[in-house]
Amino acid sequence: MKKFTLCLLVTLLSLSAMATPTAQGPLRAETVVAQDAPKDMSQLSYQAQDVRLSDEERAAALRALGQQPSQNGLVAVARALKDESPVLREAAVIGAAPYQLEHRWTMLSPLLNDEVKSVRLSAVMSLISGYSQLDDQQKADMRATITELKEFLPTQDDLDSQLLLADVLRWTGDYANAEVKYKKLLEQDPQRADLWLNLSDNYRAQHKDQKAVEILDQAILTIPENGDFHYAKSLALVRLDSRDLAAGEMEKATQLKPENSYYWYLNGVLQEPINLDNSVASFETAYMLSGSSEHLYALCDIYIRSDHDNSQVCLDALSQQAPPFVIEQLQAQMSN
Repeated sequence: MKKFTLCLLVTLLSLSAMATPTAQGPLRAETVVAQDAPKDMSQLSYQAQDVRLSDEERAAALRALGQQPSQNGLVAVARALKDESPVLREAAVIGAAPYQLEHRWTMLSPLLNDEVKSVRLSAVMSLISGYSQLDDQQKADMRATITELKEFLPTQDDLDSQLLLADVLRWTGDYANAEVKYKKLLEQDPQRADLWLNLSDNYRAQHKDQKAVEILDQAILTIPENGDFHYAKSLALVRLDSRDLAAGEMEKATQLKPENSYYWYLNGVLQEPINLDNSVASFETAYMLSGSSEHLYALCDIYIRSDHDNSQVCLDALSQQAPPFVIEQLQAQMSN
């Protein structure tokens, strides 16, 4: 029984980490199966389906497939979700993590009624962070398993499990009880950054952005060198229509986490009406760090709108990645 509980807890915490929005931004719809996956993802997909390997070896490959989406990985995960082995079904739930909610619902909802408890709870944990996006029937289909999850988590004494319970309360709209839980956990460990961030998000979900800012100010005083706090505060200030203050907070986020390309991108957006040179430099840094086509597009766009000398060079590079109509639209701006 202890081994079962430990394994289940590890799975649930893994899914919780994957469910938390990252600072790099949400997964785009077109990346679900379209992006090129590295060769090791193909190898993992092969291992996940290799019946000559043990269930444990195949499960390890399935969990590793949860790092990023790929066409081969999607096939391997979909097959494993229907496997007779609960070890593989549970691991495949983690493997399904990179895909958008609508795709995960299609794949995972049958497991909400799985005969094995650990599989049921893993499935509901993978879906529950998107609870507010589901329709009434989908929420009804999850209700029994959510109750089961809420009954399981309080039996665990560790802080991570209690944080997960607070998150579940937040995701399902029980904001008052989530707030009580977060604050109690902060009394136990005020150095846990995710407690502060999730409490601020609990206020965001209720459109209490000023309260979110106040909590994040407390967080910054408690853990001063955390860029994620300034990022979250910046977004709250944007929602409060305090864009100049938001730009200052995002600038601090880039200083504390200079390796985060998404922070640099957002800093470029916020700095544009305040300091164009700073905005351009931020977009340049974002693209230098990520190499993504989205950041290259943003860089070309700001180059063109600021009449930058590198506009055509940027467009030439973007033309290797973007559809012709995108290039035509940007070139039309240059003509104007």
